[in-house]
Amino acid sequence: MSKNRVVWLVLIALLALTVALPVAANSSALKKVRVYDYSYSPRTTYAVLGDTIGWKNFGPTVHTVTSSDGLFDSSIMSLNELYSWTPTAAGTYNYYCTLHAGQTGRIIVSSAGQ
Repeated sequence: MSKNRVVWLVLIALLALTVALPVAANSSALKKVRVYDYSYSPRTTYAVLGDTIGWKNFGPTVHTVTSSDGLFDSSIMSLNELYSWTPTAAGTYNYYCTLHAGQTGRIIVSSAGQ
């Protein structure tokens, strides 16, 4: 068997093993929330433990992302600023903008596999 053919067979075997490996059950994701026009979009974000929630201000008005239970607070976010938070427990987390009454959102976090 030629050397090139052996190399190709090894590469094909490695590729087959890579494709066959299961994806990790606890792989995390970034859940994106847009902040603009005095609202959060989506208003409800669904996540599993290990996911990170990321907010970005897309509008010219400043906003905050502040949890109702004091777990997180972005402070003032200007245009194009980012803020992220990673929940450490399953549950529902309500948040709001401290500058604009009525601008609210929530995160619903489940344990992996639910």
